[in-house]
Amino acid sequence: MSPDERREAVVAAVTPLVLERGDEVTSRDIAAAAGVSEGTVFKAFASKDAVIDAVVESLLDPSGTLAELSRLDPQTLPEAVAELTAVLHRRTTEIVALVSVLQRRARQAPQHTPHQHELHRERSERLLAGLEAVLAPFADRLRVSPRTAASVIRVQAFATAHPMLADSALDDVGVVADLLLHGIARPDQRNAPC
Repeated sequence: MSPDERREAVVAAVTPLVLERGDEVTSRDIAAAAGVSEGTVFKAFASKDAVIDAVVESLLDPSGTLAELSRLDPQTLPEAVAELTAVLHRRTTEIVALVSVLQRRARQAPQHTPHQHELHRERSERLLAGLEAVLAPFADRLRVSPRTAASVIRVQAFATAHPMLADSALDDVGVVADLLLHGIARPDQRNAPC
């Protein structure tokens, strides 16, 4: 296994542990989760903090989500919305868990730099473009542009996964997808004046 492959394997194995325990994770925990010795971990990473930093970077990078989006092959608009809603809900739930890790680490870290803000903007744009690409084949069935629809789906994923906004009535992504597609009005009331 190459050093890069070893790093990726360690990051993938310890991500759930870091999301659960943050900085409280020990070197022994990391090695156990990765199924390797502590020495092997530290051949790939300089420190425990470097492992946690790599997990954070991996979660913030939308490449995995974009790869998942590229494998979607919805045949209908309802399928597209349901699949996008599910993918985004999973990703947003991970990001929300990551925020608690970042909040603890932020106390020791320097302030955000313009580069970090630009990197966040670029990642957000890549994710939005991936969502838009899934919706584009259904543009003629949308009341808004695929870009606007992608933005709405992304915002609802954040809202339903955020711990301060979450509501168990919206835990079912099928319900959320149906509301995104059809709104809250009964079918016989959709054309009624507001």
